Amino acid sequence: MRKILLSVLTSIIVACSLFMTACSAVGTYKFEKMYGNNNGVSIEIVQGQEFYGQTITKDFVTLVLNEDGTGQLNGMGITGQITWVEEYGVIKVTADGGTVDFIKSGNTLSFTLEDITIVLKKQ
Repeated sequence: MRKILLSVLTSIIVACSLFMTACSAVGTYKFEKMYGNNNGVSIEIVQGQEFYGQTITKDFVTLVLNEDGTGQLNGMGITGQITWVEEYGVIKVTADGGTVDFIKSGNTLSFTLEDITIVLKKQ
């Protein structure tokens, strides 16, 4: 009986480890869409759409999260090194002393600044 219990427990631990690895936030995320209100005007812009004469590509915003808690944020004219931690499905990204909370949902991360939500998709 003890061997069976030990075997089941080991299987559960292995399955949980695989699940945590598969659900890890580590990876590269690129622009998927943005939506919200800009000065009272509702907007929704998806990858490939033109906005103010510029075609918005997936490279509009790129976020790289490394396993060691470091990474890089590139987009909208900003390039910089970041640090990050995950707490209860929220990825806290810090750069230049400021922190932005990214909400993790499946294979996407989203954050909201000034009533505009930007969604990044894991590549």
